[in-house]
Amino acid sequence: MLGELLLAMREYSVTSVKVIGIGRHPEVMQKTVENALLPGGVRDREILHTMLGALPQKSGATFIDKFFAGSSQTKEPESAEPERFEEDLDVIFPDVSLMQERVQPMRQKLLETRK
Repeated sequence: MLGELLLAMREYSVTSVKVIGIGRHPEVMQKTVENALLPGGVRDREILHTMLGALPQKSGATFIDKFFAGSSQTKEPESAEPERFEEDLDVIFPDVSLMQERVQPMRQKLLETRK
């Protein structure tokens, strides 16, 4: 229950920040354009040109979603049935001692590779 509460609080916080950002975005863009018109606004001009596509991004393209280059498989349509979440608390919050037993061999293996 505490885990669900924490996730809900985090989601609320993320949504609040998005609302604030979207609400103030026109004002921020206006100030960016004003600063770009000043003699020292080189960085603001660069940002605007990059955002509008006149300049390439320095880090290259960013793919937010999955990208499959040259994939010949066709994507199956998603089912209309909503995803079911796990309801078993023993699966969501496993016993700590069991998790320690699972993790211990991995830790040992990492320690051995550092020698």
